Amino acid sequence: MLRLDNNVMISRLGHSVDEFLSSINFDSIQEVVHDFEHALNIPVDTLSISSVHATSLICGTTLEAVRIDPTSADTAVSIINFWTQLKTMNDITLLSNVTTCATRALLMLSAWTMMDWVTKTVSETQKGRHKGTWIDRLLADIKSTIQQSTTKSNACLMPSTYLPHLTTASAYTFAVPRLLMDIDKLNLSVSSLAINAIQQWLGFPTSAKTVVQNSLIGTLMDCGTPAILFIDEVWKMYQSPYRYVIHARGSKQRQSNPHDRNILKIFHKQFQEHAVMDPNNPVAKRLNHLDSLIDLWSSKSLVKFSTKSGHSKSIKSVCWFSVFSSGLADLF
Repeated sequence: MLRLDNNVMISRLGHSVDEFLSSINFDSIQEVVHDFEHALNIPVDTLSISSVHATSLICGTTLEAVRIDPTSADTAVSIINFWTQLKTMNDITLLSNVTTCATRALLMLSAWTMMDWVTKTVSETQKGRHKGTWIDRLLADIKSTIQQSTTKSNACLMPSTYLPHLTTASAYTFAVPRLLMDIDKLNLSVSSLAINAIQQWLGFPTSAKTVVQNSLIGTLMDCGTPAILFIDEVWKMYQSPYRYVIHARGSKQRQSNPHDRNILKIFHKQFQEHAVMDPNNPVAKRLNHLDSLIDLWSSKSLVKFSTKSGHSKSIKSVCWFSVFSSGLADLF
């Protein structure tokens, strides 16, 4: 292993971070700009638009529930339905380039937002928000279990104790860690167990690939606009993150969690120096132009999703909406 100045460890097995980041350039953004400029000058393709509308219905309703009432039992149930339906939507073949881009962006952004919801809500609850909610009770029970344990043992958490409507979810069993006198380490252990339990109960995908995918999307969103997710190269990376980022191109590397973590840190560091992060760079300006075209197209296409409150939002608003719900409103 090699070490960078910022204490990031680099695997000797290599990666494709440089290759992927170089593919996010003026030309790749311009391709999407051209598609949206064309779409704005032709009649709306209602068949393709209906596909985006179906996706936004699935994503938007759950995203709104997460924003309005992140710790309610109804929100938890909607998240289960969200993951179930999302599994069927990863292979996308639509009639229009722009609707394909829009649907892909919604899928990536929505999945990332759901993942972020878990860690954010657990963290907020530990800090005193959401008192009396099922997540608050879950955290208290895990902490009490650790504090009262005197021998090495396993503990079992029943989902029905916290979410009575979850009749099909299985119990979460975990090895009780030894009592930690350091309060910060204890809280970290409690939150980690709570996150694992919630993800299991609500049907979150927990594979190494899923973790990598959402970490990469989270880093890309540092640029401040979901327009970057409309680029074709980003979707390819999302579908095959090991091929396009984590492993060296053309290699037969095996998946390794330490390697994944190291490369994700490298990816985050290098993206902060990418052209899209400099508002004065032509690449960033082109991305902002794409952002405005997406807004115009969504208004023209009248792609909306229904909400529990009876309001509607455009496809672009769904993207902004999910970003706001994940606590990144300060970027904009």
